Amino acid sequence: MPSGAYNIGTGVETSVNRLYDLLLEISAEDLPPQHGPSKPGEQLRSCVDSTLARRTFDWYAQTDIHTGLEETLRSFATLIRSEHYSNESTG
Repeated sequence: MPSGAYNIGTGVETSVNRLYDLLLEISAEDLPPQHGPSKPGEQLRSCVDSTLARRTFDWYAQTDIHTGLEETLRSFATLIRSEHYSNESTG
């Protein structure tokens, strides 16, 4: 496998606000966003180009952002529950 850095992403720019909205929708939470001042040097926009990963590994995004976030939240929830139960049984 060739060494180096490979961007992995959809190639579609998604704002932090959009990510927040999706996470609220998926989690069924009702939490107001908390905005703060920009930090010096903070990157305001980003969209990764995964062309090198596609050329090298024939990789491309097969999961849309909503489904990916849903699966990620479910995975974290499972991990947190298992750690919680593990801590209860040992403590």
